[in-house]
Amino acid sequence: MVTFRRVVSGAIVATTTIVTSALVLKAEVDPPKSESKVLDKKESDAAAKLAVKRDVPKPDPAALALFSEVARTYKNTPAYVDHGSFTIKLEVEGKPREQRTPITLAFARPNKIHFESEGVRLIGDGEKLTTVVGMLNKYNTTASPKTIDFGLFSDGPLASLILGGSGGPPVYIVLNLLLNEAGEKAVLDMSQGSLKSLPDQKIDNKSYKRILMPLDGPDLALSIDPATKWIERIEFMFDAEDLKAMTPPGDTTKIVDFSWYSGEISAKSSAAEAFAFKIPEGFAKIATLAELIDEKPAEAEQKFKIDEWVGKPAPDFELTVLDGADKLKKIKKSDLEGKVVLIDFWATWCGPCLSELPDVAKMTQLFAADKKNVVVVAVSQDGVPEDLLSVRKIVEKTLKDKDLELTRTPVGYVALDPKHIVGDLFQIEALPSVVIIDRKGIVQATHVGANPGVVETMAREIETLLSGRSLIAGKK
Repeated sequence: MVTFRRVVSGAIVATTTIVTSALVLKAEVDPPKSESKVLDKKESDAAAKLAVKRDVPKPDPAALALFSEVARTYKNTPAYVDHGSFTIKLEVEGKPREQRTPITLAFARPNKIHFESEGVRLIGDGEKLTTVVGMLNKYNTTASPKTIDFGLFSDGPLASLILGGSGGPPVYIVLNLLLNEAGEKAVLDMSQGSLKSLPDQKIDNKSYKRILMPLDGPDLALSIDPATKWIERIEFMFDAEDLKAMTPPGDTTKIVDFSWYSGEISAKSSAAEAFAFKIPEGFAKIATLAELIDEKPAEAEQKFKIDEWVGKPAPDFELTVLDGADKLKKIKKSDLEGKVVLIDFWATWCGPCLSELPDVAKMTQLFAADKKNVVVVAVSQDGVPEDLLSVRKIVEKTLKDKDLELTRTPVGYVALDPKHIVGDLFQIEALPSVVIIDRKGIVQATHVGANPGVVETMAREIETLLSGRSLIAGKK
């Protein structure tokens, strides 16, 4: 399932997408001099700078009361139609640049839907549900569920396409309010319930109530029609100083607007033809959604470059680890010979990483209690800023705020890798990424992503290696 933290939080990859969308628009005018990697770490670090955790303000009763009215409106409406768009407006070298991405949503309870954005369409007439990916000229048709719920958009192989674009956070909010029984709570959880009232705003001579939703990344400002209680605009509130800090010297690019606009909203069901599907010319029908986006079935694991290290000697690396107050020390691969080593690549802005680290910390304590010959190193990939002292402060503050004790025992270490030297050696493409190395220095296992049960799996793998058995002998 795609959670909100994966959609918008700076601790999540999607926030990178949100920030870099503006950079992409600028690149159409000022193309980059070099090609990007599969995971552009510089862009990730720039986005991460916007994602520093701030203190959560106290809840505003007036804002919560207004939002509760909004949530009831969406939950109780028999139908909903809007023809909105996500708008990015920049000023590049004094010249205006604008990009609009249409987002269409028509819904009639219980199970009629027409959603369209960035080449992806979901069309359901109550009997059949068709998913179309325009860029691939493919479509899939299945029986329509009795009730359309939020899981249709958040689960499965299409979730990242639907919610992973620049318009993902507004779509996440609207779909939750419309389709999720617990939609109000789900949206409030995005900001830990700490909404704040903003001054009213006029757009095209129309007055709107406004609510600020504080987030780990850019805050969101919701503009609400006071009469209908529909949300008609969701604006990303970038901090000017943060944007200035991440902009190259001499670059005068300005973000003028970064918002979703609903267009005209109706609570009347669309005509039947709005939910009818006509096969586009040249499109091929396929059997499963996995085929639709050229993915392997769910049981087949996605492969990453780090996986290519399995069965091979780990590269020669040198770790810079925390060693008490204001001290650092170096640990080389050769220093770890004879030990089973787990290296966990993570970052303070990575939500899935932070959700996994508490279990990693417990694992280090268990191995230490049993006096196992194990080393667990959490290697920070934070690269903003690049100097060790500043990165150290960010890392230590995050670990303290999250009450994470990774260095309490001789088993656990925290390492800093702001220039991604070690990360690049292992060809890290996504976070969190874990590599497990046996006593002879051979990579025995890799894991990418904070998947359920992954820490328990890693603990079992370490126990297997401690017993002298290989994890890969039977796979060759």
